[in-house]
Amino acid sequence: RRFIKSYATIAEPLIALTRHSDLKSFQWSEACQNSFETLRQRLIEAPIISYPRFDQPFILQLDASDVGLSAILAQKLIDQDGKAREHVIGYASR
Repeated sequence: RRFIKSYATIAEPLIALTRHSDLKSFQWSEACQNSFETLRQRLIEAPIISYPRFDQPFILQLDASDVGLSAILAQKLIDQDGKAREHVIGYASR
C-alpha cells in the first residue's frame, strides 16, 4: 500500500470480492485479473522512494474519486545534474 501509487484504485476489483462475501458468490472477472496482474507487476518493480530532507519543504498531492483516495508526499530536490526534480517520499491510498 505505501509503495504502490494508486493502490486503492488498482485493487478495487479485488477488494470488492471480499465486501459482503457471505451475501454473494465469488466471481473472478477480467477486471480482477487485470488488477491482480498490475499489482503483481508494481510489487516486483523497484520503487523509487527518497529519504526525506527535513531542511526542504514538502509537497503533498491529493486525489480522490468514487473508488478511493490517494496521497503522495514529495520534495523538490536538486539532482546530480543540477536540475530540480520532484522526489517521492511515500504514497498513501485508501
